[in-house]
Amino acid sequence: MITIHGLHTPQNGFNNCGLAVLKPVSAYITEELNGMYQYELDLPCIHDDPYGNNDSWKHVKVYNIIKSNTGQLFQINKVQYYTKGGVPYVKAYAPHIWYYLADMLVYHAQDTRSLYWAMEDLFTERSRLPDPEVGTTWFSHGTGLTDYTFDYKHYYIPPGENDMRAYKFDYVSLGNAILGNSDSVCNLWNVELHRDNFYFSLMRRKEGTSDGAFYLKYGLNCTDVKYTDDISTRKTEVRFYDNGGNARSISYIPDA
Repeated sequence: MITIHGLHTPQNGFNNCGLAVLKPVSAYITEELNGMYQYELDLPCIHDDPYGNNDSWKHVKVYNIIKSNTGQLFQINKVQYYTKGGVPYVKAYAPHIWYYLADMLVYHAQDTRSLYWAMEDLFTERSRLPDPEVGTTWFSHGTGLTDYTFDYKHYYIPPGENDMRAYKFDYVSLGNAILGNSDSVCNLWNVELHRDNFYFSLMRRKEGTSDGAFYLKYGLNCTDVKYTDDISTRKTEVRFYDNGGNARSISYIPDA
């Protein structure tokens, strides 16, 4: 079930139907390794409330939060309207809630430490302008947005590995300090970022992997949904895209 919630929904307030249950005609989640994690959905602007005052499409607004049927949260940052077949539609673009960290500013963080202590440094909050020798992060949370707490300690590094690295971040977003910049945490320590709502983990990467090598895009066309118990006709397909837009797919049809 896909639901939408208000921008002021508390961190423990997503276990309900929120403002409305959405019934999109298409819904896709795109997830890249150490990259984009975004939800896109198209919803017809039609009446689905008996009184016409609380139609579900009216809640598709910037900053509202979509909860996908996978349980992951995505905050809308762009909305477009278009017409197809004489019917008005609204299209929402919503990055994963992890990108809320882009609203947090790292004034200055510089040292030579292990990954654990570097993350402690980045998430240190102070209410004054930073001392040049002290890491300070300012949690802005945008204008009037909700204060969410992210569990940055939820990561795994093999015991006994020190992995000391020199890092320096000046006036960059916390999101870019962890992911995105060439000198980000993920690149310095060669780790993979795994996002799970307000929790995230930094895992040791496999040899030979590279950022942006492919992305997985999964979703469904909600205008033509069929269900069958005949597994002989059921087909599973996994489709991969490279950075050039080239597609490769793997299909599997079980034996009758």
